[in-house]
Amino acid sequence: MKLDFQLGVFGRGSLTFAFFLLGLYAGKLKFFEKFRDYRKKLFEGLYISIGLLLVAFVLMGFLFYLGNKEGGQGAPDFESWTTMFALSAYDLSNLFMTFIIVIGFLLFYMKPKGERFLSKFKAYGRMALTNYFVQTIIGTAILYGWGMGYIGELRNIYTFLIGLGIILLQMLFSLWWLSRFKYGPLEWLWRSLTYFKLFPFKKNE
Repeated sequence: MKLDFQLGVFGRGSLTFAFFLLGLYAGKLKFFEKFRDYRKKLFEGLYISIGLLLVAFVLMGFLFYLGNKEGGQGAPDFESWTTMFALSAYDLSNLFMTFIIVIGFLLFYMKPKGERFLSKFKAYGRMALTNYFVQTIIGTAILYGWGMGYIGELRNIYTFLIGLGIILLQMLFSLWWLSRFKYGPLEWLWRSLTYFKLFPFKKNE
């Protein structure tokens, strides 16, 4: 399912790789260290992204309509170029939506109350890869057949509350971990593999 999500007909593999490159570029520019200097540019980027998102939505809907096998009455024909262009518009809508979310968080963080609130998630964010991996293990253990197999049996409200509980526990764990170590375990591994050298792990190293 994970491979199909990245490489299937609705695959996000190219988009995922593009986000990695954008993140790398932003890091090289040290954008997130001096983003306050770009407040006006951020607002411009927000308005442009909203406009392009709306265009992508309209284009996607129109192209999917044209790509339907029965003139708009049947399922899209995934062998037609029209539908492929519709999927490209769908990918672009995800790109612009991501820009809107990131810029929105940055603008919110510029406000004193926003900074105080979002700062509570710093440790959690610094261990995003580790937390994502652990969430996957816990979630599949609860929902999938290799674990308790509760998928489709739990009410949405219970799934939501379980998700919140996992996040809260991970936030506490992230604070504890980063008080003793410089990186999350998977973050340290990823960084070491990226630069082909072992980075200091414990804070007293």
